[in-house]
Amino acid sequence: MAFQQVFEKCLSVLEETRKVDWEVRERALIRLQQVFETVDEKTIDSLSVDIVSLLRRPLESQLKDLRSAIVRETCKLILLCQEKLTSKFIKTALYLTTPLLEVLSCGNKVISTYCDQCLLDLFLNPRMSPGLPRLLSLLTTSKNKDTRDLCISYLLVALENWSVKALSKHAYLLEDCLLQLVRDGSERVRCESRSCAIAFREHFPENYASLLLRVDERTYRALEKAIQNVNVKPKAQLRRTSFRSTTSSTEFRNPTSEFRNTTPSREFRNTTPSGEYRNTTPSSDFASSASSSPIQNEPNGLEDFSRLITIHRSRLNTMFSKLGQELELLKENEHLESDAKNGGGTDKTIVDEYEKQIRKLIGETTRKNEEFLNSI
Repeated sequence: MAFQQVFEKCLSVLEETRKVDWEVRERALIRLQQVFETVDEKTIDSLSVDIVSLLRRPLESQLKDLRSAIVRETCKLILLCQEKLTSKFIKTALYLTTPLLEVLSCGNKVISTYCDQCLLDLFLNPRMSPGLPRLLSLLTTSKNKDTRDLCISYLLVALENWSVKALSKHAYLLEDCLLQLVRDGSERVRCESRSCAIAFREHFPENYASLLLRVDERTYRALEKAIQNVNVKPKAQLRRTSFRSTTSSTEFRNPTSEFRNTTPSREFRNTTPSGEYRNTTPSSDFASSASSSPIQNEPNGLEDFSRLITIHRSRLNTMFSKLGQELELLKENEHLESDAKNGGGTDKTIVDEYEKQIRKLIGETTRKNEEFLNSI
């Protein structure tokens, strides 16, 4: 029977989840696996993304069937399609990521294991990067400890195997997520999140430096210790082996990598405020907190600290620039100009006072910041 005929017949069976017996649907899933195993490259090239997308609804309904045999064969088919169809299956894989993540918390350990292994394989592919925000959202909002314990492994796999280009769009989102994960209530999540932070450090050193400035002292020491031990501990493997019958290897890539960068010194952790830099306005507390902590002249620490100062100066300049633009917009406000010309100087006085306060704050912050930098 031709590929198209078998494909359409199996999909028609899988779409009727309530009307068709589960054993019949299981045979349809196995039949689809056999078809994709033996299909030639010419047939695969002839398939369009729209045809492949027809798999979305049937496979989603099978994942939600909550029968272990059905979920097992569905996960096998998903991974086989990813292997055979490559880029044509990416949109469908991204669509199926949501039901796979939902089934993780179903309570059935066998089904959760099948979905867990399927997601681990899927997130090895850098083209799954559009699905990363969904994963991060689940990691930071789920109240289910077991779900977070599983999802943190997918994040680690992504950080270890994806390129900087695939992760660059999510750098700040990853930083905010890691800030919450390193303080998670689950010990496993905290442990693996430190491994994620180490991998994040290699891809985005500046964002990692910003993350260090936002954590508390205890978390900072834990991250520092994890970096120091990364070259001491033997290489680890992922916690499970593949259930796929078509996979020749039962091992996954090592989720722990080595780093060439030096370990940041702990002396700089209290020299800058712990709050976020983005979308904030300067305050007088900044300069006082920056000038309150001495810096010891450790070679590696001073080198990393200088890099942090460069980042800090750049962000200060950005804030000052935005404040200046805000002042210009206030001055150019036609309504205020009109009131000033008509003799009503109340609004103009408010603008002048606001400008005076802002410039005084900028000057004070800049002066104390320069005094602190010159004292190092």
